[in-house]
Amino acid sequence: MTKKRYIDSPAYDDAFHKVRPQLAGAGLAALDQARLTALERFMQDGLPGPRVEEWKYCNLTRLADRPYLPIPRETVEAAQLSEDVLKDEPFGGRLVFVNGYFVQNLSRLPQIEGIEVKALSELKNDEKSAGYMNELVEADDGDSLLALNQALFSDGMILRLGAGVELAEPLEILHLADRSAEGKARRSRNLIHLEKGAKATVVEKYAGAAACFYWTQDVSRIVLEEDARLISYSLQQEGEKAVHMARKNVELAAGARYENHSLQLGAELSRTEIFPRLLGEGAKVVLKGAYMGREGQSHDIFTRMDHVSGHCDSEQVFRGVLDTGGKGAFQGRVIVERDAQKTNADQSCKNLLLSRQAEANAKPELLIYADDVKCSHGATVGELDKMALFYMQSRGLSLEEAKALLVQAFIAEIFEEIEETAVREEFIAYAEDWLDQAGQKVTS
Repeated sequence: MTKKRYIDSPAYDDAFHKVRPQLAGAGLAALDQARLTALERFMQDGLPGPRVEEWKYCNLTRLADRPYLPIPRETVEAAQLSEDVLKDEPFGGRLVFVNGYFVQNLSRLPQIEGIEVKALSELKNDEKSAGYMNELVEADDGDSLLALNQALFSDGMILRLGAGVELAEPLEILHLADRSAEGKARRSRNLIHLEKGAKATVVEKYAGAAACFYWTQDVSRIVLEEDARLISYSLQQEGEKAVHMARKNVELAAGARYENHSLQLGAELSRTEIFPRLLGEGAKVVLKGAYMGREGQSHDIFTRMDHVSGHCDSEQVFRGVLDTGGKGAFQGRVIVERDAQKTNADQSCKNLLLSRQAEANAKPELLIYADDVKCSHGATVGELDKMALFYMQSRGLSLEEAKALLVQAFIAEIFEEIEETAVREEFIAYAEDWLDQAGQKVTS
């Protein structure tokens, strides 16, 4: 008997029709139809199981017990969040989503000519809004979870820059979950479209209530026209029982550049997917990230770099630090298509195990159909260098201080090229805090 590759989730069918009226864009005919089609697509397969190759390191069985529906809008605890979470406003603008819904009174949108920023829930039932939704909704690519997000996303945002426009200061996007998220899901859908020569920086942060089990599923479509540039920072600090999934589909025209710098710290189960498509000559993608996990945590990074056009560059650098009971996985697929001559593609994933009871998996892949390219990949799993520890202790450092310095040096490469000083310092501070908490548990 052949085992099923996907996990059935039949309860979503009935539940979808009950929550449909409260979803963003309800009433827009094209979107309503797209949601129905997406739900049918999801119902055909259900959740991917561990026998699906791309999901072999990410077990979703725990999500199969019932449908995880949007959190009711009226449960947002905005007052409490404004005191506990929203203390600083270091950037040029901020969008706040709580439990998957945009919160106007906690947000500050930049009012600059040529820049359009708005939440999907603010769109009206008119032709312009329908155009946005058509651009946001993507064709079926066979991914059942993408289809589930398309059927049930509750809100999201649109960032659009006109040709040559530059967003002078970063735009911060906060995704928060409070205690009422227990047992439910927050799904958002985002569109970032930079026209020719436009430039922007986006800082995304995910956080949620501790000891609360909820599911975050965030999907973004990013379109960069000729010579556009987008720098994206992502800090994941979900609640300790949460499931976090974030997917970015990126399209780059000639000369466009996309950078993504990420740090994964929270959630019991996290999955980050970045799928760039380099469609025009001279396009460049840089992906750098670190994941740090301990007992009960599993971080999964999955990238698919599709070089469609020639004379393009891509660089991927990921570092994993795993303590007792922590699991990490990196799956990076680079595809160089037949016409993508003169491609440069590098991929590196290194993991540092702080304990023999940690687990790291790395699966770099190169699929090359062109004959004039430079492509490389590498993956390692190792432990702290005992000779280096001995040398540092001989110079007066304690064992724990020596270990912390080695770990900091290991992941420093991920942070050193972050241009935004406030973001770089924040990433380093959170990584050091994680190390402080792990310090007493590190085994030699």
